[in-house]
Amino acid sequence: MGPFTRSCKTTRRTISAVLVSILPCLIYFPAPLSGQSWDTRETNDRSRFSRSTVGFPSPVVSPGSTRPPVTSTAASQPWSPRQLSTAAFSGYEPIYTPYPAGGPPPGSVVTLPEEMPMLLPPVDGMAPEERKISDFKDTFFQKASITATWLDRGDLNNIGINELETFLTVAIPAPTKKAPLMISPNFAVRNLDGPGGAGSPSLPAQLYDAFVEFRWLTMWTEKLGIELALIPGIYSDFERWDSDALRIKGRVATLYKRTPEKSLILGLTYLDREDFNFLPIVGVLWTPNDCWRYELVFPTPKVAWRFDYGPDWDDWLYVAGEFGGDTYSIELVPGTQDVLTYRDIRVRVGVERKRDGGGGRHFEIGYAFGRTFEFTSGLPDFEPDGTVMVRGGVAY
Repeated sequence: MGPFTRSCKTTRRTISAVLVSILPCLIYFPAPLSGQSWDTRETNDRSRFSRSTVGFPSPVVSPGSTRPPVTSTAASQPWSPRQLSTAAFSGYEPIYTPYPAGGPPPGSVVTLPEEMPMLLPPVDGMAPEERKISDFKDTFFQKASITATWLDRGDLNNIGINELETFLTVAIPAPTKKAPLMISPNFAVRNLDGPGGAGSPSLPAQLYDAFVEFRWLTMWTEKLGIELALIPGIYSDFERWDSDALRIKGRVATLYKRTPEKSLILGLTYLDREDFNFLPIVGVLWTPNDCWRYELVFPTPKVAWRFDYGPDWDDWLYVAGEFGGDTYSIELVPGTQDVLTYRDIRVRVGVERKRDGGGGRHFEIGYAFGRTFEFTSGLPDFEPDGTVMVRGGVAY
């Protein structure tokens, strides 16, 4: 027997030993090691968007072994979201917050969450594995977000708007993590496209929002929460400074947790606008189960359905409404100041992914109507037609 023949036999024995070693693993782990695979054998009770984490075959038992074979009943049982959260992701709890993944823009009419206050996780004395998914991080830095919105112009006699909004949020104990002070500088630019028809008003090319929201919130008791916000800012076309550009907004709201599923919201927001100075905040937050959330709160209602989730994220499909617009100091003609108020009502359908710590992304399409531009100088109001809107954003 030559050396080449002996080498080949040795190689074959080595390969056979390796195959014998890994074959049980290949049988026992038909899916990737992450435990995520697309399983077309699932029943119709489970969304096709979800990933399979159950139904692995029983491990092979060697002949003569006294250990009884392990059988899995998960594949034969009806699938439920609770099964996934407890079996695949120990300690996982779904996100329950009423905002898009970009977060509630600071200065929004309503920013009060049901779980108020949102503790900065993990809370002192809480083990990391016990932490629930939260909108907050356990750091000074909380969130950075950018959102773009496009409103179609339509014809020459109408107005299109391109909006770009960004904000940064940091948090400090005030005086503890259970009563944080959230500080959110915000900057937005709104590019106006049109109008160009005869008799149309001459509007500035850009409008700017630059403000800082100081938001403090805490649970006064186990059932009663309180939120206070002060929002000084500049709202102008930045062509010329005057006192009308400075506006100071505010908000006070309370949350009463009537049952684990239902909470009542009551409050008041001061908008410091020419058309509406005050708006009530009133409504009910209802979460009948893990997958549905009804935020029947004026003036920002929302109904959301969670269709998929993982160890640190939730995917939601939602329908929502909002009361848009603001008041700006503008230079109507060189050397002449005026105050412009724009308002509209927006209805949107969107999809969003929320991540633990407040990050995520969202995409929306919708329709804006009831659009009005008003001037304090006595110029006639301008009312463009309703239009399609598209919005998208990311947050970290």
